[in-house]
Amino acid sequence: MVRLSVVVFAVVAVAAGAAGCQKSAKPSWAQDAGPGGTAGSDAAAMTPVTPEAVLAKLEGFRDAACACMAPACVEDVEMAMRAWLLKEGPEMQSLKSTAAQNEAANKASSAMAACVDRILHPR
Repeated sequence: MVRLSVVVFAVVAVAAGAAGCQKSAKPSWAQDAGPGGTAGSDAAAMTPVTPEAVLAKLEGFRDAACACMAPACVEDVEMAMRAWLLKEGPEMQSLKSTAAQNEAANKASSAMAACVDRILHPR
């Protein structure tokens, strides 16, 4: 097993941002009661951080960032992801993951970085 390095991928993927979001409803990644979710339930606080849960959360952030149409939206996703990383990051450092999980995390992070770049630096 290899150490899961999602924290590094996640931080690199959202290194840039702007201000506010035009979306009216909270996206699913913000409502999720899983690791780092903002649902606020006791179940969310007791949910163990696993490589699968981290990958699912990272993919949710990727999907949210890629759905953004404005820099303001990207910043909202970035802020939510940073809050999640601050909360769950220390526990993620000790996770063990498979090569396939690491590959999936790399793909999600790369895709998210491409979406953020497309929104913040249109060509």
